[in-house]
Amino acid sequence: SGLVDIDRVNRKRVVTVKANLDKESTHEANLRELIITGMTDIKYHYPSINYSLEGEMREKEEAFDSVFYGTIFVLLGIYCLLAIPLQSYFQPLMVMIVIPFGITGAILGHFIAGIDLTVYSVLGIVALTGVVVNDSLVLVDCVNTLKSRSVTLFKAVSDGATRRFRAIILTSLTTFLGLAPLMLEKDTQAQFLIPMAVSLAYGIIYATLITLFLLPTLYLIFDDCAVRFRQLKLALSNSFKEI
Repeated sequence: SGLVDIDRVNRKRVVTVKANLDKESTHEANLRELIITGMTDIKYHYPSINYSLEGEMREKEEAFDSVFYGTIFVLLGIYCLLAIPLQSYFQPLMVMIVIPFGITGAILGHFIAGIDLTVYSVLGIVALTGVVVNDSLVLVDCVNTLKSRSVTLFKAVSDGATRRFRAIILTSLTTFLGLAPLMLEKDTQAQFLIPMAVSLAYGIIYATLITLFLLPTLYLIFDDCAVRFRQLKLALSNSFKEI
């Protein structure tokens, strides 16, 4: 049988194909790739045809774009808030360097839990960026305090990591355990919140482990770079005076 009616948008004929996705047997990413591959092949043979993905896929694309710009604003805000108490342009970057590792942990958490990344997963990652810097900030602040007491740099870093080890571990573990009931919840109404909880819980744990090992090393590297920079600046200043 033929079409019951002919739809047009901007005076062009439009055919709408609708379907409900069975998420238990098919992943949305695989279906999206299959649709794009098929439509690309059709468009190759019929160049006048145009297509677009609408519905839930379109809404997710718009949500991801909105979250992307929001994330940039959040990162700038975090940097400014860290630069004020630390009184440094470089130390906030050192504190924020754990954020990519937190995102990696969130993605690994979805893989371990066997769930797909959703808009709520991304929102959880955005919230994660403001949480994972807490452990780094506590550690850097402790090292700065020890340095101000005329303690050698290596000892300040070593003692700072040792003193803040228990606080950092307990903070991360209590956060993970607090989110565990939500991640294990089977109720239908809680399912859309589980990806957000997974992003936060696994991201915090992974970033904490990285913080304890990577941040002390980075502190020493940043300090060495700062010393070299000051020496280079002094040498250039003296050379200009001689000229």
